[in-house]
Amino acid sequence: MSRDRIWMDMNRDSAEWQSGIKEFLDLAFDGSPGRSTALCPCRRCLNAIYKERDEVHLDLLMNGMDPSYTCWKYHGEDSDGESTAEGSEGEGVRGDDFAVRDLLNTLIRSTEPQSSKTTGEGTSEEMLHDDGNIPEGSAEGRSNEEAGGCAKAFFALLKDAEKELYPGCKELTKLSFIVRLYQIKCLFGLSNRACEAVL
Repeated sequence: MSRDRIWMDMNRDSAEWQSGIKEFLDLAFDGSPGRSTALCPCRRCLNAIYKERDEVHLDLLMNGMDPSYTCWKYHGEDSDGESTAEGSEGEGVRGDDFAVRDLLNTLIRSTEPQSSKTTGEGTSEEMLHDDGNIPEGSAEGRSNEEAGGCAKAFFALLKDAEKELYPGCKELTKLSFIVRLYQIKCLFGLSNRACEAVL
């Protein structure tokens, strides 16, 4: 599939824009057999709401496509611009888990002082002193007590992110399950009470 998305900036009445939207809709809805909904990439929905093909088409006509959405990764296209066979399901729960872990590790490395003995290769606990405070200079404008409390909470969450959902579970972690449950809650409008019943 062509990565040329110039048509996205054209007038919505133009033949090029109509052809581009048809190509997008075909990819989004034909990539997964039996799938009747896909994320709507219009400027209002921003790939946060699942809709049927006609609704997505109408939203795109009325609102236009989000100009920052040039790689259709939520609609069956990989980063090389090729259509994937898996459709718009994304990387799956395990891929999301690794992405979250990479983000957290990057965050930890970026806040670590340059003079520290670890250079991002150590564990997150190495950033803490025995007294629970993070190294001086990395909590600018905050007392060591405040920073230590925040750091302890952060590292506790980081440990939870790596725990198996239940003993022997290799597919899901506690974090990936909660993130997936929250995503389903948001997408389908589940109440807090319904989510608590699931847990």
